[in-house]
Order: sequence, then C-alpha cells, then structure tokens
Amino acid sequence: MSCGEHGVTVAAVPWARHQTGHTLFSDDQIAWLATQTSKTAITVLMRIVWRAIGAIITRVWADIDKQVDQFADLNRMIARGVARAMRQDRQLHNRAPAGGRTNIVDDDRFGYS
Repeated sequence: MSCGEHGVTVAAVPWARHQTGHTLFSDDQIAWLATQTSKTAITVLMRIVWRAIGAIITRVWADIDKQVDQFADLNRMIARGVARAMRQDRQLHNRAPAGGRTNIVDDDRFGYS
C-alpha cells in the first residue's frame, strides 16, 4: 500500500495471505492448476517459477486443513464398516450347505437342535 506520509507500507488485507505477494484467488488458482496441468503450463500461464508453487500449495493446503475436520466422519465410517462385516458374517453363516440342510445357526434360531 502506498501512503502519502509514510511511503510504501505493508498492511494486512482480507484478499491476501500473510507474507505473500499473491492474492488468495491467485494462490487458489495456482494450487488448482498444480492438480490439473503440467509444471511447464503453470509456470508459463501464471508467470511464476516452479519453486514458488510448492510454497503456495503448502499455504493453500494449510488453509483448507483449518476449515475441514478430516476425522469428522471417522466414527460413521467405522460403524458402517463394522455393520458391513457383521452382515457379511451373517450371510456366510446362514448359507445352506451342499446337502440342502440349513446350518447350526438356523437350527438354533428355530429351536431344532
């Protein structure tokens, strides 16, 4: 920023990350391009050296990591996995053997021992 009294100064602004020369949008765009295109395409299109892209990706990922809890759905995923394993186990044990007679699980369930 340019101040008439103090000259060029650095100020915190909502559209840029701390200690960067890029806006949030350009950082996000460069990080997205890194997932979609080649190194050469990014460096030519955005006029930036490849070494700087690694730092940009790190900053963008840190911001995303603050916003998203990566373990939020872990309990739900574990519960689904356990339920699926139990269903598969029940299906395995409830199959009729080759002789046509039901297995012990079905016999016990209906009172036939």
